[in-house]
Amino acid sequence: MVAKENLAPIILLAIAVGSVAFFSGMETGRTNLKQDIKAELVEKYQPGTCFGMPGGVSEKMIEQTIEQNKKLSDYIKNQYNLQDKQKIYNKIKQFQNINLNRTGKKYDYILRDGNCCTITTYNGTATLGEGTITIQEENRSSENVPC
Repeated sequence: MVAKENLAPIILLAIAVGSVAFFSGMETGRTNLKQDIKAELVEKYQPGTCFGMPGGVSEKMIEQTIEQNKKLSDYIKNQYNLQDKQKIYNKIKQFQNINLNRTGKKYDYILRDGNCCTITTYNGTATLGEGTITIQEENRSSENVPC
């Protein structure tokens, strides 16, 4: 049992923790912040997903990837108004080749663009503003791969 005089600090702490949790992902009014940042990066770079020798993907692999990434798949379907499984699969692969690391109100990103004969890696930051995401590339490197 907590004494009445000790209750006020506990209530204030609960409010503070709740506010931090609310603002940590919602300060921009976005509910899928990381996916929104990845969508901006995909729009800017249009990354490939080949990474070497081009090859087909089986229908089973496409269906498994969509099912194993249900939340991302639903986001992609809504964001891009897609129904075609191959196109949804390709977008999932684009999103999966982006790593995000939060640093304050920014996210550092590493994006791998796997165009079949050349793989380019982009490094930069995504800065959150009032309803906006600003992408700032800081570095890029490329390597040729057998194709």
